[in-house]
Amino acid sequence: MPPSSIPQKLHRFEHDPAWEGKRLKEVLRLVLPDLGSRGALLVITNGLVSSADEAEPWINADFIVPTGSPVTVDLRHGLHGQGKSKHPHLHERMNVRHDDDHVVVVAKRPFMLVQPSDEPENDKGTRAVPLVELLKHYWKAKGDRGTNPILVQRLDFETSGLLVIAKNVEASRQLQLQLRPPRRLKRDYLAIVAGTFTEQKGTWKSYMGYGKGNIRQSLAEGSRTAPSSSKVQYAETRYKVEKVFENATLLRLQLETGRTHQIRIHCAEAGHPVLGDDHYLRLAENVLDRVAKGKLKPRGDDSPWKEALALVRLGQLTVAQPAKLPRRIALHATRLSFVHPATNERMTFEEPLPAELEDYMKGLGKWKPAKKEEDEVVEKAEEKKGKDGKRGKKRDEGEGMRDEKGKGGKGGKGRDEGEGSREEKKGRVAVKRGEGGGARRAKKELGEGEAKAKRIVKRPKR
Repeated sequence: MPPSSIPQKLHRFEHDPAWEGKRLKEVLRLVLPDLGSRGALLVITNGLVSSADEAEPWINADFIVPTGSPVTVDLRHGLHGQGKSKHPHLHERMNVRHDDDHVVVVAKRPFMLVQPSDEPENDKGTRAVPLVELLKHYWKAKGDRGTNPILVQRLDFETSGLLVIAKNVEASRQLQLQLRPPRRLKRDYLAIVAGTFTEQKGTWKSYMGYGKGNIRQSLAEGSRTAPSSSKVQYAETRYKVEKVFENATLLRLQLETGRTHQIRIHCAEAGHPVLGDDHYLRLAENVLDRVAKGKLKPRGDDSPWKEALALVRLGQLTVAQPAKLPRRIALHATRLSFVHPATNERMTFEEPLPAELEDYMKGLGKWKPAKKEEDEVVEKAEEKKGKDGKRGKKRDEGEGMRDEKGKGGKGGKGRDEGEGSREEKKGRVAVKRGEGGGARRAKKELGEGEAKAKRIVKRPKR
């Protein structure tokens, strides 16, 4: 029951300029000071505060009250309402796929916060109701009032798909351990990214942190020594091409680590940002520009920049993406697998792409499947054969030039001139040796030596 000084009725307050920029819990303390901090949080989490009597409740205490919006507090049944949520349709937004005494698996919808956020731009209407608060209402409607969700993983505001949440401390500890090597908690994502890939599958490894402009990015390749900064984290992502469109690709990704914005960063640095991701589109353009200018030189085979280098060598210096983009970041957590913390049973869940992303892909036109591994092997073999053929042709041409040079080039001419000089010298020696009666014979030998030398020098080239 509320304090006796607060009437048990429907309280409606018109917007006051003093509320500008204030959070919901602060506004309640202004309009109903007798509630106190604890009472304000109680009526908020019980779904008793909204903009109007029939509107969906605001159940985020840190929600920024919109400019011009009134505030309605329903205290007709006390601080706890009627014992269950008066807005049962809210629970339908949960998409609960599994729920037991230890864990709950939820298929999160896009434009939903996982936990309360201080960013006012994300707090627009009831879309800003965080998932953890909705779970409390879901359990309350089932008669379970004492459970508090414990986050094990997170999804971005616009990202949809599966995530597991613990319902007690021990389950949380067990699931956290599964995120470490050998990583028994597996997470697969589907992303529609810009452009087409030069490699059909691979692994990206890097060390992530904050770079210039305070933007998260890879600061070093994963195969190299880790930077000394304690704020740098190792990140590893596996990828595989699923479908290829004209200027887009449906990509399947598997997280080996779980860093903030890991998939979005790795895709952008490969020159293929996730479609609809304006934040990291600039990072992709920057990477392509630096690679083209030689300022960024990928060395490892598992570097995300290696794909960007391959694109630049093909003449692509900017991000290639469709003219029409999706209304949100095209990223979806499609598969989740973990070992149950209590039963040790392997549990696997799959969630197909949401309808709006399927419709978007239909608008991209015809697609073709990813190349098979055997096709890639044949292509690489043919490419290698072509390179070997070019090298062999150059080698044959080089040998031909050497043969020609040896037979009739400058080297051959030099040898012939040398032979002629020796013959000429022989004749001159004979002149010196011949005196008296042998002088005429020496002169004759001199003449024959000179003539022979001239014939040798004038020998035609073969």
